[in-house]
Amino acid sequence: NGNIFVSQSLYQTCQKVFGKCPNPKVLYNAADNAFYKYPEAQRIALREKWGVYRQKVVAYVGNLETVKNVMRLPGVFQAIQSKQKNVSFWTIGDGTLRSKLEQEMKTRNVRCTFWGNKQPESMPDLMNCIDVLILPSMNESFGMVLVEAIACGANAVGSNRGGIPEVIGENNSFELDDTFVEKISDRIVYMLNTCVNQSLNPDFDWQKTAVKEANFFTVIING
Repeated sequence: NGNIFVSQSLYQTCQKVFGKCPNPKVLYNAADNAFYKYPEAQRIALREKWGVYRQKVVAYVGNLETVKNVMRLPGVFQAIQSKQKNVSFWTIGDGTLRSKLEQEMKTRNVRCTFWGNKQPESMPDLMNCIDVLILPSMNESFGMVLVEAIACGANAVGSNRGGIPEVIGENNSFELDDTFVEKISDRIVYMLNTCVNQSLNPDFDWQKTAVKEANFFTVIING
């Protein structure tokens, strides 16, 4: 009777694969209320705790798997390191590519801290220490981690795949071609040195989504 999608991109993909989708509706996910920008004193205290006070933090958060395209990170981080002083790189998450990724970071002389998997309740603290989050996925239906990062005051960049541009905008999303490393690293360095205020789509709101979904179901039930 109906189909719900978490992004316009996913809906468009469904159309390509299956043709028409009966009664489609795009209802966005949203960040938990725990994800918000902390007061500055609290943010400074966390940076001091983790040794990144007076430094910029560029991070990846997610699974270390092929679909997330994480092997692009060493090249991007190396490019940033060559252009930007006082920058720390974080990778938060785990997966089958971790050891290979760690070795590539060492080969490129990139100083990257691997946090492994963290409990969900610790993520808002970590997000409040990140200046720019990168998500270079080859496929991404929405990109919740981008929403959480921006909600905590970080900027975000990523690949021009799936729902990523819907979250961060076309100007912060880059094609996965031969220019990807250069373009996305340049954008990150620009963000580290310039005040870029990214805002979230007001439709990324659980209250709005709940009301829309309830109405959607009600219409179907009532025939």
